[in-house]
Formats: sequence, structure tokens, C-alpha cells
Amino acid sequence: MRATFFECSETMRPAHLLCAAVMLLTALCNLHLLRGTEPSPLIFTLDGIRHGEWYRLITHPLVHVSGYHLILDGLCMCLLFRAADLPIFRKLGATAICGVTSLVYAVSASPHIATTGYCGLSGIAHGFMFLVGWQWFFAGFCASRSGRNAQTPLGILFCLVVLAKSLWEVHTGQVLFRGSHYGDLGTPIVHAHLGGVFGGFISALLMGKAGAVRWP
Repeated sequence: MRATFFECSETMRPAHLLCAAVMLLTALCNLHLLRGTEPSPLIFTLDGIRHGEWYRLITHPLVHVSGYHLILDGLCMCLLFRAADLPIFRKLGATAICGVTSLVYAVSASPHIATTGYCGLSGIAHGFMFLVGWQWFFAGFCASRSGRNAQTPLGILFCLVVLAKSLWEVHTGQVLFRGSHYGDLGTPIVHAHLGGVFGGFISALLMGKAGAVRWP
């Protein structure tokens, strides 16, 4: 017998409802892609914040400049969000931390954000890549005591790759493999990537203290 909507809703956890709300908000924030208009009312801009448009702090990671940008960021974020071995609310906490650090570092260091604004999930995704690598490293380190050590090299590789990529992009001012992309990415704010890595590191330390990440 098919379950009714109300029966299904009773079995949904608050975290699932929150994730569904975020997905709905993301869809609403990207309606401009269907209309062919600019996303400027929802991206982060310094002028907008000065005029009291604080909602941009919430909407800017969800807004994207093209369908390709949305698919690229969304797919990477979904895979990394799922790979993080954390309770759902701690994943959402790590998302917030990476979002704050990526934005703060971009605002303080990027020469482009004042003129182009900032949007997208790439900074948060870079933070989650570091967080996942950190988890794999310590999971493999603990497993190595029983003779299994498969995750440790992969975790180290994840952390080093995303850190080196972010540092190279800040040094050069260019996104790695920029010429190989098949769609519009706007003007990438590369400092947000390194800021996200900072957030991933902070999240790993906090989750470790809270017992969500096993330490050796």
C-alpha cells in the first residue's frame, strides 16, 4: 500500500527537512538561469551589504552564473557532503564554517570582489574536500594499528592536493584548468577556495574535539 504524504512526512527527520529546504532555496535562487537574467540581486556585493541587504550573506553561495556553474558546484558539493563521515547537523555546521571563512578571506584579499561580487559553492566545496581528506587520513591511521592502512595515503593526497591547488590559484590569480571548462564560470574569486580550506581545517579540529572525528 502506497504511503500518503503525511505518513512520509512523519518519518522524515528535521535534518532531512532542512536539507530539502536548502535544495528548494537553491532552486529559487537560480530561477534567473531560466529567465536569462543577471543574478546580481542575490550575489554578495559590498555595496549591497552597505545598503542593508544582509540576505545576500545567505543567498550568495546558492546563486550561480550559468547552468554549467550550478551543475559543477552542485555535483562536487553533493559528493563531498555525502563522503564526510559526520552527523547531518555537524555537516551543516561545517558548511557554515567553510562558507564564513571563504567569504571573509575573499573579502579581505581578493582584488575582484568589489567590482564583480561573489557567488557559488566552490569555496565551501574546497573546505569539504580538505575535511574529507582529514577524516580519511585519521581513519586510515587508526586502522593501520590493526594492519590496514588504505585510507591514510588517500587522505593525505586529498589534503595536499586541495591545499596546493588553492595556494597556486591565489599566487597566480587564475583557476586551475580554466581553459578546460565547457561553460561560463564568471569571474572566479580564487581566494574563496583557500578560505574554504581554512574552514575545512577549522571544522576538522572542532569535530575532533566534539568526538565526531576519531583521533589516533
